[in-house]
Amino acid sequence: MAKNSRPAAEGLSLAGHTFLYVGEIEPLRSPEGRIIVDQPYRRSTLYPEHQPHHDGEGPFCRFKIPTTWSGKTGVYLIMMDGQPMYAGECVDLAGRFNSGYGNISPRNCFPGGQPTNCRLNRLILEAAQNHRSINLYFHPTSRHKEVEKELLRAVVPPWNRQSSGGSKTVTLIAQRSLLNTTCGGKNMKTILADQIRDFAFRRYIEPARKQGQKTVTIRAGDVHSEMRLGQRMPAVCGALGTDKFQAEYQVELIDRKGPNQGANVFFTFKV
Repeated sequence: MAKNSRPAAEGLSLAGHTFLYVGEIEPLRSPEGRIIVDQPYRRSTLYPEHQPHHDGEGPFCRFKIPTTWSGKTGVYLIMMDGQPMYAGECVDLAGRFNSGYGNISPRNCFPGGQPTNCRLNRLILEAAQNHRSINLYFHPTSRHKEVEKELLRAVVPPWNRQSSGGSKTVTLIAQRSLLNTTCGGKNMKTILADQIRDFAFRRYIEPARKQGQKTVTIRAGDVHSEMRLGQRMPAVCGALGTDKFQAEYQVELIDRKGPNQGANVFFTFKV
C-alpha cells in the first residue's frame, strides 16, 4: 500500500541544492486503467539467436515528462513516497526520460545497449504497480556531474548502483553534518531510516513472500554492504528493529540474535 505522500510541488532542498518539481511519473495506461506493459526484446531481429541482458527481459512500461524540459541541463531526482530513490545527471532532461527511461527500445535490451534504462523503467513499473507515488525533481546547473557526485554521497539513493570506490562513500564527518539537512520537511536521519526499511522490504521481504516462505532472516551487515552506506551500521540495526518496520510492511519480528549493534545482528521476521 502506498504511503500518504504529497509531492512538494514548489520544490525541495536536498544536500544544499534546490530542486524544482517536474511532475509525477505515471506509466501509460489502457482505457480500463491497466498499466500497458511490453517486452521490446521480442521484436528485435537479434532474438531468439541472442538473449537479452540481465535487465533486458522486462516487462517495461512507457511514460514521459513535458517537452518544456527539453534541453535542460542539470541533476534529476526520482522520489518515491517522498523518499529519494535515484539521482542522475543529464544535458537534456526530457530526452533522458522520454527517449531513454520511459521508452525502452529493443536494442537497449541486449548486451551493448542501455541496461540502466531498462532497470530504472522496471523499478518505476514495479513502484506504480504497487500504487506508490513517483515524482521527479530537477536542479538546473552546468556543474551537473559534480553536483550528481555530491548528491550521491549525501543521500545514497537505493536505486543507484554505487561503485565500490571510495569516492562514492560518505565519510563519517560528512554524514554527521548531513543529518541536519532537510528534504521535504524530513531530517536526513529519518530519510535514511526509511530508505533502509524500504530496501530491506524489496530485497528480502517481498521476494520471500513471492516464494511462499513463512519467515526470512536479514543480516544487518548484508544490508549495510549492499546499500554501501559507509559506517552507518547503527542506522541499519535501528531501522530494522523498530515497530515502524513491522507495522509499515506487515511483518513480525520473531527473533533477533547477535550484539546490540553490528554486522552480525540477525533479524528473523514472519512474513
